Amino acid sequence: MGIGIDFDGTIADTNAVKSRWIERVLGRCIPPYLCDRTSCVPIIGREAYDKMASEVYDEEHTRRLQPIEDSLRVIQQLAEGRDLVVVTARGPNRLEYARQWLSQFDATRGLAVESSGVSNETKASICSRLNLSALVDDDERHLVDAMETIRHAILMKQDAPVGYRSGELTVCRSWRQVAELLAGTL
Repeated sequence: MGIGIDFDGTIADTNAVKSRWIERVLGRCIPPYLCDRTSCVPIIGREAYDKMASEVYDEEHTRRLQPIEDSLRVIQQLAEGRDLVVVTARGPNRLEYARQWLSQFDATRGLAVESSGVSNETKASICSRLNLSALVDDDERHLVDAMETIRHAILMKQDAPVGYRSGELTVCRSWRQVAELLAGTL
């Protein structure tokens, strides 16, 4: 069984960049853990979110993204003896930027990359097709869709308040928590 891992906001700290963009351009303070599409659109609106995304997901911004603390180390540990797949919603050009970023951090060993933005599949259908048993994502809509086909739906909300909950999803606030949760369960 394999593990699917989202790229933006899960491996790469895209949400911190989104949070800074929102503050700079819109004058609003939105914490990074609320900057995934599902959480953020109701706060700033679809038009503002799409404008932000066109800038934040471009090549220059992607190249400068920082890894989320411990993400690359834990991913390499999880890759030992398991199939790991980066499952992203990035489209063709932006997908290549993510691949370059992963390569820049020497994080491509043992990782396949699949994109719902290229194949027009949902992340849930990608998980099903690849027989993935877990999905780690910062956007709950992808996890809720995948719950019928995976055993572990892990919502990555780096630095969210301790009381943060999201329905039936398991919330992890760090990659250390992800590693502890998945250790021995797959």
